Amino acid sequence: MYSFTNILFYKRMVLNFEAKSIHRKKIRNMAFNLEKFKSVRVERNLSQAELGRITGYSRSYINQIENERILPTRENIIVFAKALKIPPEMLDSSFFLVGKEETTPTITALISGFHIALLQFAYRALKEARIYLFSSSPHRLMHSAKGKTDTYTFDAQCEMIMVEILREFNSKCAILTEEREIRGLEYIDDLCWIMDPVDRSDYLKEILREIQGTYDSIGKYVESSTFQEMEKPDPLNNPTGSITCISRGKIVFSLVLDYMQNTIYMAFGSKVKYGSIEEYPIPEMLLAHGADLNFEKRESRDKFANSEEGICFLGKEIYLELFSELGFTEQEKPLDKSYHTPGGPARILFLTQLAKFKPIFALSCGEKISEFVSWLSFAMASEKLSVFELTPRGYKNFMRYGVIMAPPKAYSALKTEPSAEPENPARISLDMSRLTNLDIPCNFRSAILVTHKDNHLFNANIRIRTNARELYPNRITK
Repeated sequence: MYSFTNILFYKRMVLNFEAKSIHRKKIRNMAFNLEKFKSVRVERNLSQAELGRITGYSRSYINQIENERILPTRENIIVFAKALKIPPEMLDSSFFLVGKEETTPTITALISGFHIALLQFAYRALKEARIYLFSSSPHRLMHSAKGKTDTYTFDAQCEMIMVEILREFNSKCAILTEEREIRGLEYIDDLCWIMDPVDRSDYLKEILREIQGTYDSIGKYVESSTFQEMEKPDPLNNPTGSITCISRGKIVFSLVLDYMQNTIYMAFGSKVKYGSIEEYPIPEMLLAHGADLNFEKRESRDKFANSEEGICFLGKEIYLELFSELGFTEQEKPLDKSYHTPGGPARILFLTQLAKFKPIFALSCGEKISEFVSWLSFAMASEKLSVFELTPRGYKNFMRYGVIMAPPKAYSALKTEPSAEPENPARISLDMSRLTNLDIPCNFRSAILVTHKDNHLFNANIRIRTNARELYPNRITK
């Protein structure tokens, strides 16, 4: 039989174990960057005891921090930062926006908890996928993989890397993606990730064929003088990876990473930012100091002839047919053939100041949700764009893999949430039950058109000539 003393001893052990677990969980979910704290101390050739002598803290205290037993206070972080000769925001990302005028309730909520953890894991997932792409040998990347007929090892492996990292944050989440079996649908109403791990993979395949036997990896090729001196296409046509986070049907943020340039684009709240991953290694830095992404006002002409009006994917016959059925004409297609098959997630960026080619609208002509969901996030963040969902004028159902490519309102997964404030536009959200009704939820398709909301002539024509349902910025009150 166990004595009363033994029972107390084991109970104390359990409580201590649970307490340590709670501390570790808090640290992982907070803004404190423990890895940076450790690495900088080692770079400075400081032992825990030596850092303690400089700061006045005990070696035991520093050891407890590094072993995730306790969290340093903000005051202590400032002391550590001075001792390590780095700014405090490198150790704790919540220092970035403190005291700045742009700090809003939305940003404050981000910094204080759950959203910053979501951002950090999504950011890390894209970074790790790029590291894999740019460090692996061309021969290894070019192997065929299980999945779609055009799937290669790098498509499936990037997806696997991203899925594992996102599930590390929270295993009770749904992930809708391209190549793998979809799991976690029972959690789709709570937390859902929609991602396209490698868009425009054909571009990467061409590079891999060219450098095979010459360079050890894409990373070596990009660093070479051969790549640096060559004439490059519009960077917005580069291969990308994208992640959009959806919580309870509402879009939280979208990230799009240009793999070739290592440039990341972020839409969160009212912030639309971009910058180099090397310059902004964590999302808080990008949010606070990244360059603003501006969606330019581009007025349409009275006549569409001989004009470069839109940008959309028309690479297959069924898309061309749907394009016509939606009410568009040949003159509204891009005249520049290099933009005939643009990527999906980054297509909305052609409406910004970064584009060489200046289309008036971006169109998803019946493509998958992973291709256009990031557009909704960027449109709502910028508040300068109008978003329309289009359906064919006739009764013909355009089907692909058993899914309607341009569904009418009754079958759409996109809805407009009423705004409590008349001066603010309603928000776009997703009806997750519509997605779960499909055999493969990531196969949901729609025809989404995005243009500048002040482009009155074009917007009026869209309303008249097509069955357009304006999702944003449609103002409706409760």
